[in-house]
Amino acid sequence: MPKEKKGKRSSSKKFNYFIKSQKIDISLPRSFKELVIEGRKIIVVCPHPDDLSISLGATISILSKWNEIQPIIFFTGDGGLGSKSVEERKKEVIKESKILGISQPIFLNLNKNEIKDKDKKEVKKIFEKEKADIVLLPSEKDSHPTHKKAANLAIKNLEKSQLQIFYETPWSLLREFNLISIISKKDLKIKLKAIKSHKSQIERAPYDKIAKALSKFRGGTVPEQKILSYGKNTKPLSNYAMEVFRLENLKGYEN
Repeated sequence: MPKEKKGKRSSSKKFNYFIKSQKIDISLPRSFKELVIEGRKIIVVCPHPDDLSISLGATISILSKWNEIQPIIFFTGDGGLGSKSVEERKKEVIKESKILGISQPIFLNLNKNEIKDKDKKEVKKIFEKEKADIVLLPSEKDSHPTHKKAANLAIKNLEKSQLQIFYETPWSLLREFNLISIISKKDLKIKLKAIKSHKSQIERAPYDKIAKALSKFRGGTVPEQKILSYGKNTKPLSNYAMEVFRLENLKGYEN
C-alpha cells in the first residue's frame, strides 16, 4: 500500500480525524476504508461505455490502487453516438481504463431492445469466469431503462458470497445509501480526465461538469443528512467531494 507523505493526511484521513476529534458516534454510512477492500477482484457493471467514469470514476481510481477492477460493458451505447461510431466509443473507454488504472473492458455488445436467451447465457458465462469478490452495479430501480436492464441481468448472476454495491448515476440518484467514498482533489481530477476521454459524449452534454457538481453536492449534503444531524454546523465536513453507494449482502461477503 502506498505510503502517505509525512505531515499530510488524505481527504479520507482528514475527514475521519475530524469525526474522532469531535467524538461523533458514526455507524452509518460505512466507508470503503472501513470495509478494508484490498486484494479483491471487482466487477463493475457498466450499461454504457461512459457510465463508470461519470458515476463512480473517483472511487474506482482509489480502489484500483489495491484491487483488480474488471469493467463489463453491456451495451454499445449506439443511441448516444453523435458523429462517432461504435468502434470509436470502444477506443474512448479503453483510454478511460488506462487513466483509471483498471483492466481493459469486456464488451458484451448486447442489443438493448432485445435480450435473447443466448445473451443471458453469455452474461452468466462471463460472471462465472471472472469469479469476482465484489460487484459494483447500477440500481435495479435506476430510472434509465438501459441501466435497469443491465442491473437486472447482473443481479440474476450474483452469488451469495459476493458483496453487492449499488452506485448512483446522475440520471437516478440513490434515495437510500449506507456507504460513502470520500474523494480527494487528486482523485476528482482523475475522474474528470477519464470522463473527458469520452469526447463523443462530452459533445452531447457536459458530463464532466455534471459529475463534478454531483460529487460536490453529495459532499455538501451528506454530512448533515447522514453523519451529524439536521441543523448542525457541518461546514468542517462539507469541503469534501463524495460518491455514495448502497451496500448489500455484507454478511454473506464477510462469511
